[in-house]
Amino acid sequence: MKINFDSPIRDAAGRQITDGDIAATLAMIAAGSLFAALPTDHSIEPARKAEMGALGIKLFEGGEHDLKAEQIAMLKDRIGRAYAPLVVARAFQLLDPS
Repeated sequence: MKINFDSPIRDAAGRQITDGDIAATLAMIAAGSLFAALPTDHSIEPARKAEMGALGIKLFEGGEHDLKAEQIAMLKDRIGRAYAPLVVARAFQLLDPS
């Protein structure tokens, strides 16, 4: 599925969320979730961590990317564990617009 990772992450009123002067995008949120060291990550194999890191580097660049269903599921899981409910809801809307 093609997803535009330049899409903005918006607050409840529809304004783009910022981190200081930097506008939050799906690229920032997705990559951040893949780069984060979450409490449950201790059991992830190093090769899997390397795959996550490589995907995070790719997505951080923004733009449109064609992702497999399992990559989208992994992003939803990671974002769901790493961010607050509003950011999770907005990211999920962009990752699965149906």
